[in-house]
Amino acid sequence: MTLVVVMTALAAGAQTPLNKTVRFQKDSVNISESQELIIANIAEYLGNNPGKTIIIGGYTSAETPASRVNAICEERAANVKKYLEERHHIPAERLVAVGVGVSTRYDTPEFNEYVSFYK
Repeated sequence: MTLVVVMTALAAGAQTPLNKTVRFQKDSVNISESQELIIANIAEYLGNNPGKTIIIGGYTSAETPASRVNAICEERAANVKKYLEERHHIPAERLVAVGVGVSTRYDTPEFNEYVSFYK
């Protein structure tokens, strides 16, 4: 899947969210211990659905400096992908990590620091 195809699918709402969100601290790309169970749930979903590929979309809040938005979003998604590969042995070809951009989903800015999963 190319980035253009992934971003077009996300923008069009073609992907179904898995209703799991990994939260990050502001300006952080590190996965906190409190979020590991959520990632384990995604790994379990993938284990039960061996033919599925998921998109891991990284977001940040509007408070993030514009010069850092892409890097933070991409690195968050990449770190979750790497965690699934290394800790849960999910093959890389079943995971597509993309930095989506600024989220305004929640009124509280710190809630907009996350990664979502789409099938």
